[in-house]
Amino acid sequence: MTTLIRTAWLDVEVSTLSDMLAHGMWSPTEVNHIRRQLEDRKAQILSGLGSASQLWWTAKVQKEVDSDCRVRRDPAHGWMLDRWVEDPGCWHPVGYIGTGGTLEKVCEHEQFADGGTGFAQSNDDGSVSLCRVIDDKVRPDLIEFLREHDMQRPGYLVEKAAKAAAIRLANEKANTNRVLQAVDSLTEKRLREFLSVEKAIQTGDTVTMHGETQRQFEKMVEAGKQAPPGPESSNPGMHPLVHKRDYSKGEGEQYGS
Repeated sequence: MTTLIRTAWLDVEVSTLSDMLAHGMWSPTEVNHIRRQLEDRKAQILSGLGSASQLWWTAKVQKEVDSDCRVRRDPAHGWMLDRWVEDPGCWHPVGYIGTGGTLEKVCEHEQFADGGTGFAQSNDDGSVSLCRVIDDKVRPDLIEFLREHDMQRPGYLVEKAAKAAAIRLANEKANTNRVLQAVDSLTEKRLREFLSVEKAIQTGDTVTMHGETQRQFEKMVEAGKQAPPGPESSNPGMHPLVHKRDYSKGEGEQYGS
C-alpha cells in the first residue's frame, strides 16, 4: 500500500488550483496569475507552521484527539485546525480555533516590518491594503471543545438528540404554562363559556363571540402563539420537524405529475 507524503503546503486550495492548471483548465492569459496565486498560498501556509505554539498544539491535538489533524496559524483567519484527507490527499481546513485577535494593515506599496505574509483587502476608497490577523491565541479549552464536537465519537448523536429533546420539552412546557396562566385568570362563568365555545368550534358550529368572552378567547389564543421556538437544525433540509420534501414540486428523485 502506498502512503502519500503529507506535504505541509498542500491544502485543498493548492490541490484544486494545481489540478486545474495541470489539466489546462485556465486560459493562457490566466496561467501566470494562477501560478503566482499558488506560490502566495504556499507561502501563507508555510508561514503559519513551525512556531513553538503551533508545534505544541499540533502534538497535543494529534495525541489526544486525532492523529490526522494539525494546528496552523493563518494570516487571513488566525489559528486554524486542518485535517488530512487521504482522497484527494491534501489538508482541509476544519475551522477557526482561536480567540481574540485584531486586524493589522499596511498600505498597498508597503510590507509588514517582519516580512511576514498577509492577504490583500480592498478598501472603501478603492485602494488595497495588505492585512493579517495578529494577537489571537489558541482557545485554552481546545481539546475539550474538539472532543465535545467530535461527530465520530461514540454517543455523539445520542447526546445531540437528547439535548434537542430537552429543549423541545422545555418549550412545550413553557407554552403549556402560558395557556394555564390564561385559564387561571378566567372566572368560573368565563371558563364555562370558554369551554362551550371551544366545544362548538370543535364540532363545526358557527360561533360569534362578543365583549369580554371574545377578549378572553383572544388572550388565550395569543398566549399559545407566544411559545418559544423549537430547536433549530444546522441542516434543516434533513430535520423531520422543520422540513418535509414536496415531491410535487420536483424535489427529490421522483416528480409529481
